[in-house]
Amino acid sequence: MNVSQLKFIELLVDYIVANGFIENNQVLTEDPFRSVGSIIDIFDTQQVHQLVGRINEIKAKIEIA
Repeated sequence: MNVSQLKFIELLVDYIVANGFIENNQVLTEDPFRSVGSIIDIFDTQQVHQLVGRINEIKAKIEIA
């Protein structure tokens, strides 16, 4: 991973820790995430799908609990 990708993941982890999960994936295009750059520009298409899939898995597990 490059520096931008690592920073994005760090922001993602911090966001989930603070908020429990990501209610709407649209948040990934807003601050603080866009301060690093667009998720589409930072990651390739496969990585974006994997990342969003993992985010949705976390949300589903929390909603079940």
